[in-house]
Amino acid sequence: MAIFSLHHKPIGKTTQRRPHTASAHIRYITRPEAASRIEGERMPTKPAKAAGYLKQMEDGDRANARVVDKVRLALPAELTADERAQLVRGY
Repeated sequence: MAIFSLHHKPIGKTTQRRPHTASAHIRYITRPEAASRIEGERMPTKPAKAAGYLKQMEDGDRANARVVDKVRLALPAELTADERAQLVRGY
Protein backbone atom coordinates (compact mmCIF):
# COMPACT_ATOMS: atom_id res chain seq x y z
CA MET A 1 0.00 0.00 0.00
CA ALA A 2 1.38 3.42 -0.97
CA ILE A 3 1.69 5.87 1.91
CA PHE A 4 2.32 9.60 1.65
CA SER A 5 2.19 12.67 3.88
CA LEU A 6 2.07 16.43 3.40
CA HIS A 7 3.11 19.19 5.81
CA HIS A 8 2.44 22.86 5.00
CA LYS A 9 3.79 25.90 6.86
CA PRO A 10 3.77 29.55 5.79
CA ILE A 11 6.98 31.54 6.24
CA GLY A 12 6.35 35.25 6.55
CA LYS A 13 7.50 38.38 8.26
CA THR A 14 5.26 37.81 11.28
CA THR A 15 6.00 34.06 11.62
CA GLN A 16 9.78 34.46 12.01
CA ARG A 17 11.80 36.20 14.72
CA ARG A 18 14.67 37.21 12.44
CA PRO A 19 14.60 38.88 9.01
CA HIS A 20 15.44 36.90 5.87
CA THR A 21 14.67 33.53 7.47
CA ALA A 22 13.15 32.28 4.21
CA SER A 23 16.33 32.94 2.23
CA ALA A 24 18.48 31.22 4.86
CA HIS A 25 16.11 28.27 4.84
CA ILE A 26 16.21 27.90 1.05
CA ARG A 27 19.99 27.59 1.15
CA TYR A 28 19.67 24.87 3.80
CA ILE A 29 17.02 22.77 2.08
CA THR A 30 18.63 22.95 -1.38
CA ARG A 31 22.03 21.67 -0.27
CA PRO A 32 23.10 18.62 -2.32
CA GLU A 33 22.77 16.11 0.53
CA ALA A 34 19.18 17.21 1.24
CA ALA A 35 17.65 17.76 -2.20
CA SER A 36 17.89 15.19 -4.95
CA ARG A 37 15.78 17.29 -7.31
CA ILE A 38 14.95 21.01 -7.36
CA GLU A 39 12.23 22.37 -9.61
CA GLY A 40 10.63 25.77 -9.78
CA GLU A 41 8.17 27.67 -11.86
CA ARG A 42 8.06 31.23 -10.53
CA MET A 43 11.18 31.24 -8.38
CA PRO A 44 14.81 30.58 -9.39
CA THR A 45 16.02 27.03 -8.76
CA LYS A 46 19.67 27.89 -8.07
CA PRO A 47 20.09 28.27 -4.27
CA ALA A 48 21.93 31.62 -4.35
CA LYS A 49 19.49 33.17 -6.83
CA ALA A 50 16.51 31.79 -4.90
CA ALA A 51 17.87 33.26 -1.64
CA GLY A 52 18.31 36.65 -3.30
CA TYR A 53 14.81 36.49 -4.74
CA LEU A 54 13.31 35.72 -1.31
CA LYS A 55 15.27 38.54 0.34
CA GLN A 56 13.97 40.94 -2.31
CA MET A 57 10.39 39.74 -1.81
CA GLU A 58 10.64 40.05 1.97
CA ASP A 59 12.15 43.54 1.82
CA GLY A 60 9.53 44.75 -0.64
CA ASP A 61 6.33 43.26 0.78
CA ARG A 62 4.04 44.68 3.40
CA ALA A 63 4.78 44.27 7.12
CA ASN A 64 2.64 41.15 7.59
CA ALA A 65 3.39 39.51 4.23
CA ARG A 66 3.69 35.78 3.66
CA VAL A 67 7.02 35.37 1.91
CA VAL A 68 6.90 31.71 0.94
CA ASP A 69 5.01 28.49 1.68
CA LYS A 70 7.05 25.57 2.94
CA VAL A 71 5.60 22.27 1.75
CA ARG A 72 7.22 19.02 2.80
CA LEU A 73 6.07 15.84 1.08
CA ALA A 74 6.78 12.21 1.74
CA LEU A 75 5.84 10.31 -1.39
CA PRO A 76 5.37 6.59 -2.00
CA ALA A 77 8.61 4.64 -2.26
CA GLU A 78 6.94 2.39 -4.85
CA LEU A 79 7.12 5.20 -7.41
CA THR A 80 10.22 6.06 -9.40
CA ALA A 81 11.86 9.49 -8.98
CA ASP A 82 10.31 10.67 -12.25
CA GLU A 83 6.85 9.43 -11.23
CA ARG A 84 7.12 11.25 -7.88
CA ALA A 85 8.17 14.48 -9.66
CA GLN A 86 5.26 14.13 -12.07
CA LEU A 87 2.88 13.56 -9.16
CA VAL A 88 4.05 16.76 -7.44
CA ARG A 89 3.86 18.82 -10.64
CA GLY A 90 0.33 17.52 -11.23
CA TYR A 91 -0.75 18.56 -7.79
